[in-house]
Order: sequence, then C-alpha cells, then structure tokens
Amino acid sequence: MLMKNYIFDFDGTLINSRKIMFSAFNDVANYMCFPNKIKNLSKDTEFTYPEKLISDIYKKYHLNNLSLDDCIKNYRMFLKKRENIKMTFGDIEFVLQQLQINQKRLFIISDRRTFELEHLLNINDLAGYFIESLGRDIYGMKSNNNSLNYLIKKYNLHPCDTIYIGDKVSDFEFAKFNQLSFAYASYSNELFLCKDNDYYLLKKVVDILEI
Repeated sequence: MLMKNYIFDFDGTLINSRKIMFSAFNDVANYMCFPNKIKNLSKDTEFTYPEKLISDIYKKYHLNNLSLDDCIKNYRMFLKKRENIKMTFGDIEFVLQQLQINQKRLFIISDRRTFELEHLLNINDLAGYFIESLGRDIYGMKSNNNSLNYLIKKYNLHPCDTIYIGDKVSDFEFAKFNQLSFAYASYSNELFLCKDNDYYLLKKVVDILEI
C-alpha cells in the first residue's frame, strides 16, 4: 500500500536527542564534579526525561553527597543550551522536502509539550513541513491515542495508508495497537529490543523515501 500520511515521533526521529542528552550530561557531570566513572554514560542508557535520567543515575551511583534537586536543575540548564543548537539528522530536511513534493501529509505526535515542539522545530528549521504537531499537553500522552484519534477524524486518515515513524519499542506498540504501519528509525541508535519484526527498518534517514 502506498503511504499518504506520515506521522513522526520527534525525539530520535527528527532530531538527534540522544547526542543532546549525552552532551548535556557530560556538561553537568563536569560542572558538578561527578565521579569519573559516571562522567560518560554507557551507550546502552535509554533516552528519557531529565528527572528520571538523573534520579536513576543518582540512585545507581549513590551520589548522596550531592543534592538531587541541584543535579536535575543543572542538567536542565545544560540541556536547554544544547537544545538551542540545531541538531537534526543530516538528511532530514531533504527527506521532508521530497515527501512534500510528492504530496504526502506530514504530522508529529510526541510526548513533549507542544510549545517545546514548536520551539525546537523552529530552531531546527523544520516547522514548515508539518500540517500539525501535537504534544502531550493538548490531548494527553501519545499512548492514550487521543492525539491520533483527533488527526484521524480531522484529516480522514486511514490506517492502510498511514505510517508512524519512531525509534522506541513503545512507538512500535503504539503503531501496532492502532493498526498503523511502523518504520523504526534505527539511525537514532536508541535501544530497540523487540522480537516482532513487522516493520520497516530505516538504517539511514533517506530510507524513509523508500517506504
């Protein structure tokens, strides 16, 4: 089936959030003099929101001599600086241009807040490619399906010609539950431990054009 509608996750699919996370963590680790053994996160660390990432590391390495609140606050400070630098994957703008030329309809459903999405889309020169970008503050978290149901009703989307593109197992499960095709953005290097192989594998950003 020829795809007409492309719904994108945001982090790890459109921008290199994993690189941003590692860079910001190294910034705060140096700033707060973390022990050397945790100044470089393992590559099997999953991308997640600041409070969870820092809390998990704080507990794992028993950083009781440091204030958890200060660790989180400073990580957020460095994260904000890192996110104000353009960090798209190399060919993403070219791919989105080609999809537009081929009259595909492009959307975003993300668990970020919408104002953050809009800010980051503008910084990364991506805002003009998407018909709508929906964050968790509008219709709730992605997994509750309200954002998707809104798009389906407003734009008359059909599962048979709609694909969701993401980089986590939860993204795959979201697509599968809603009977959407799924493309796994493996170029993000995010953890993806999934036995089911019923999806498109995107080794490079330009592979999106082969769907």
